[in-house]
Amino acid sequence: VDVDTVFFYSPDFRAMAHGYLHHRETPQKVYVDSVTLLFRDQRLYNRGQIELAVDDHGLNIERGAIASGGSMAMALGRYDYDGDLNLALSVNDIPLRAWASLFRPDFPLDGRASLQGKLGGSLRAPLFELTGEVDSVAWKDLHHSDLRMTASYRERTLTIDSSLLTSDTGIYRAHGNFNVDL
Repeated sequence: VDVDTVFFYSPDFRAMAHGYLHHRETPQKVYVDSVTLLFRDQRLYNRGQIELAVDDHGLNIERGAIASGGSMAMALGRYDYDGDLNLALSVNDIPLRAWASLFRPDFPLDGRASLQGKLGGSLRAPLFELTGEVDSVAWKDLHHSDLRMTASYRERTLTIDSSLLTSDTGIYRAHGNFNVDL
């Protein structure tokens, strides 16, 4: 089945896609040839064909990458309809200022982030492990060199295993736990 155009709209989000559904296979295969996502001022598009396998219990992301300029996000894994997650994520060269401005236009954060991680658990009780870095991180008027961090989330607790911030004024380290209900 050729899906000519799928369009989703909300005040902050729009998505348009075109692709094919092979419905006679089990699992059913969905091939998305083009997708454009608009989230407020951010425009994302697919990098190559996105491939999904859909069965009675959920869907597998077999190949999926979206991009904006030189930035890219990729995902592989499984999402079940009951909310269970088992995904691998990779995000490369994301401009923090553009995404931070979605929360507040004058949010004083800048830099370029890259991270790899795993997302598991369920939508009601997510678990994740992330390893990432921010090049040329800046907060307000303070410009630092690099931030590297390893963190995980489980049972409403964000654990920062290691955080290392390097700048001209020194090297700063942090670790600890924060109670956060996602």
